[in-house]
Amino acid sequence: MSELSDNRFERWAASARRHKWRTALAVLAFLFVFENAAAWAFVAKRLMVGQPITDLLIQYYVLTPFKKSFPGEFVFPAEWADLYAGDLDNPRISAAWWIGDPLLGHRSARNVVVTENRWSYRRTNTQGFIITEADAPTYPRTPSPETYRIMVLGGSTVEGNGASGSLNALPAQVLRALKGYLPTAPGTTRFEVINAGVAGYYSVNELLFYMSELRDFHPDLIISYNGWNDLQIQNRLLKSHGLEHPRLVNEDHVDFSRIIADHFSWVATATRFAALSATSTAALLRGSATLDLALRVTRKFVQAVNPQAIPDNYYFDPEAAHRYIDNLLTLNLLAARDGVAHAWFLQPLAGVGEHPPARFLGFDEQAYLDTRPGYAQQRLLFYGAVREHMARLRAEPPAQTFACMADVTDVFAGNPAAVYADGGHLTDEGNRLVAARLISELARCGIIRPQA
Repeated sequence: MSELSDNRFERWAASARRHKWRTALAVLAFLFVFENAAAWAFVAKRLMVGQPITDLLIQYYVLTPFKKSFPGEFVFPAEWADLYAGDLDNPRISAAWWIGDPLLGHRSARNVVVTENRWSYRRTNTQGFIITEADAPTYPRTPSPETYRIMVLGGSTVEGNGASGSLNALPAQVLRALKGYLPTAPGTTRFEVINAGVAGYYSVNELLFYMSELRDFHPDLIISYNGWNDLQIQNRLLKSHGLEHPRLVNEDHVDFSRIIADHFSWVATATRFAALSATSTAALLRGSATLDLALRVTRKFVQAVNPQAIPDNYYFDPEAAHRYIDNLLTLNLLAARDGVAHAWFLQPLAGVGEHPPARFLGFDEQAYLDTRPGYAQQRLLFYGAVREHMARLRAEPPAQTFACMADVTDVFAGNPAAVYADGGHLTDEGNRLVAARLISELARCGIIRPQA
């Protein structure tokens, strides 16, 4: 039997111990080569299937120096490259895009570009508003005398989820659709549309946003385009907290209250510190293509072993629709006191209007509805209750209700186009059709008129 020292693995280990620095450098060189190989392999895979690589150039540390070498791969104008933070799939990026706010819960960061699902981009101006024009103007607090200023309030469907970019989000499409029209307000000759949508906002956030900030921009018209988030959030809050839940306290406020309370406990503070440290560390580690590859493999294995069931739990309380309407009417009273017209449009959702189900990229509208019968039923119940409120409001004197009000859920009726990017966010074509409908409703209400 040969001596242990004659074993080739032992000889290699002994040599490594004698030459520690040389071994360490060799290991680092191997890891660096493997890191680069993994990162560029991800890039090559995307390019082979025609997918954008913008987010990879920001995410992986070894690719960042090359981010300006692929201007043709950017899904937004290449001159915005220095503003690009990354893809919202990365928790570190989403935390930089939606920043905390003590009153509103969260808001959009200023002068930032992000992508979502690689192929869609969003950009804010220096004030944190999603852009509606390519030059990303900064809006003065008081518009010029000839300007008719419109602000569109809402959640992610206004912010631009589903669209190919901010310049194809609903407010930008409204601005384009206004060409050929003039304001009816005396002395105004041009339109300006501000996108005041923020993902996750519902009627509570929109009311607080107007009360605290938007009214200081002196709009002539505010448009509330919503329904979906109130459907989900109002029912969720009522299910969790019941009728005693304060009307203007949103889910972020609940989280903030818990965090503040935790600061009075050493254990809770330490637990939160550990959780935040773990989240931050995980986000930093995703900058390594090697570790990200391991994470992807692990995630696929877990999904294969334990596939996630499609959630279809739903809850409906008629009070959800009542609170939604009450918030809109409160906003309407404030706007009227400020001399601002207020238009409210109930937004379309998959399964609510009469749209022939279609496919868009990986989204199958019919399959979405078939696999979520409870959720589809919740939509019908909530929208049915809201329509009853709308019918009651139509019987009110015009001076006591909205300057313009319409249920636009039928906007896609009979149209076979792929208008939904998912269960409610709209494609560019969907936004174009809705924008045209909103313009026709505003003309019907006498807020705008066609040019002679």
